[in-house]
Amino acid sequence: MRPFRSRLDTVVLSFVFIVVALLVAAPCSPGYAPRTGGAYDSHHRTAGIAGCTRRGGGRVAARGARAAATARASHRCAGWCGTIMLISGRCHCGNISFALDWRPEPSEIPARACTCSFCAKHGGVWTSCPTGSLTVSVKDRICVSKYAFGTNTAEFHVCTTCGVVPVVTSRIDGRLYAVVSVNAFENVEPALLRRAPATFEGENEQTRLSRRKRNWIADVQFDAAS
Repeated sequence: MRPFRSRLDTVVLSFVFIVVALLVAAPCSPGYAPRTGGAYDSHHRTAGIAGCTRRGGGRVAARGARAAATARASHRCAGWCGTIMLISGRCHCGNISFALDWRPEPSEIPARACTCSFCAKHGGVWTSCPTGSLTVSVKDRICVSKYAFGTNTAEFHVCTTCGVVPVVTSRIDGRLYAVVSVNAFENVEPALLRRAPATFEGENEQTRLSRRKRNWIADVQFDAAS
């Protein structure tokens, strides 16, 4: 009996070993045959990286698009809707011109109709932005006359070709201040102008200069041509 039992045990053990081996080698699901190595792995690794790049790139592109839109909006606001308003003006013939950066952009522009004898005769209406900057350009200096009267602390820049006065300047403590004529504006809606008479009669010189330092444009430049 022992030899038979030994042979039976050997058969049983062999059967068990075969079953275990088949179970270990069996695929996870019917019909599945895993493919590894070579071009397959290379292709799928590349496809995975590309997919991540596309997904990441999409997020980066979306962020970039939003940033670009914000930059464009900021640029528009900087030019016209909340930070700076660029005002251009000139005399009738264009010999004297100016560019005024008004900061911040105004909801209205004060237009002071000066009642002094000189402004009354030529209709001078002036404005200024103390926080802005002004650049004045002159094509032909020979055709510009500077007129001063009264306290002689302000100079009216008169174009001798067309007779218009676009700019008035005053040098105070070594610094040049200015106002510009609203009648010389080129690109401003008239509805923005708040016109009102302004009378400065009775001011002494110190009071007048102090007022100009507070209210006139303090950043004034004349270009090299002038």
